[in-house]
Amino acid sequence: MGPRRSAAVLVAVVAALALSGCTPALDRRPEPRSQGPARPMPYAKRRSDLPTGFPMQVPVLDGRVTRALVQHPGAVWLYDIETSLTVDAAVAWYRDAYTRADWTVSAQSAKGMAQARAVTLDLRKGDGAQSLVRVTPTKDARAMVSVAVGLGVASSQ
Repeated sequence: MGPRRSAAVLVAVVAALALSGCTPALDRRPEPRSQGPARPMPYAKRRSDLPTGFPMQVPVLDGRVTRALVQHPGAVWLYDIETSLTVDAAVAWYRDAYTRADWTVSAQSAKGMAQARAVTLDLRKGDGAQSLVRVTPTKDARAMVSVAVGLGVASSQ
């Protein structure tokens, strides 16, 4: 994939995340405790709930998949997961799971205040793999996770 095409695919990934409909909750109630430990999605569930061709070595938090699609066949996948975790617990799980899978957190940003903040992780691996993980609180202060995974789309650094 050439540099221009890579940049176009990456722009599509960022736009899809931005337009995914995940917005911070306006309700400022305290975050509840998580309903059980954070755990990876079982392999069989990944095969049935995630988009065709999704790279199985990429960490995925267990939860209810609300959207799954292929943005660019063989190169870019998107999914949304509703979890019973708090935003902080979901962000911690993704940071840890990706790091253990040899990904590097190249950036982390937060927008919003207190309980209504959204956190975005920009993760990279090797020559061109990139994942953007956006965690936003729902109205009941649980975490909604939107993830874009692109292979061969990020420029090497």
